[in-house]
Amino acid sequence: MNHKSRKVLYLVAGIYLLYLSFQLITGAVEGNNGNVVVSVIGGVLFLILGILLIVDYIRNLKRGFDSEEPEEEQNTEVAIEEKEEEEE
Repeated sequence: MNHKSRKVLYLVAGIYLLYLSFQLITGAVEGNNGNVVVSVIGGVLFLILGILLIVDYIRNLKRGFDSEEPEEEQNTEVAIEEKEEEEE
């Protein structure tokens, strides 16, 4: 799985976590869930995680998926540039 498809999968997971959080919280408010405290805590945790995943996706979208290079390639480029500077 490449980097771009992994980030899209994180977006889908974030949206699903938001959906689950609203289901848990509304169920707790209406009294449909057995344990209200556990439902509210779980709903809040899912809400936070879902928001974090969506915000991370949006940040990566603004930067551009293709502009990100693996660390190994970045380190190689830095080493090549340093070597060229030393030769001059």
